[in-house]
Amino acid sequence: MGPICSCQMDLSLTMGELKKKLVGDRRRVNSVPEVYVTIEDMELKDGGSIKFSPEKFTFNGLNFQTLVTVSGTAAELAGIAAAKGAAKLGLPEKVSAAGLKAGEKVNAAVANVAKMAGKAPRDERSFRIGVTVDMTKEFGEEKVQVKVKDFT
Repeated sequence: MGPICSCQMDLSLTMGELKKKLVGDRRRVNSVPEVYVTIEDMELKDGGSIKFSPEKFTFNGLNFQTLVTVSGTAAELAGIAAAKGAAKLGLPEKVSAAGLKAGEKVNAAVANVAKMAGKAPRDERSFRIGVTVDMTKEFGEEKVQVKVKDFT
């Protein structure tokens, strides 16, 4: 079966409406440690486009400026770092998971001591990341294909 329609529309003028809905949106993307991502700005890079056809919806050259906020204890952050480090070294997933579980256990112990002392041992760090992506959503498919073009 061929395409439903060969027509295609350029929706670049609707970028303002999309921007109104997404800028300022804060989403939690991880729970331990807590990681939040806020879209601060978005724009189409030079040559970028938004296109719609009955078969698919595509963004090309869509740039997001984001604020990433990580909140957790030193133990949570260390556990995540240990797990990622083990994975980069090519160690089995069990070793990575063990590092994460050890960090969680240490975190629980530290949290109990801190609770008794009346102190909250959480730390929060924020940083900004810019990312340019191409995204394609085909109708009838649940997944969105995302190609990261660059980070700033």
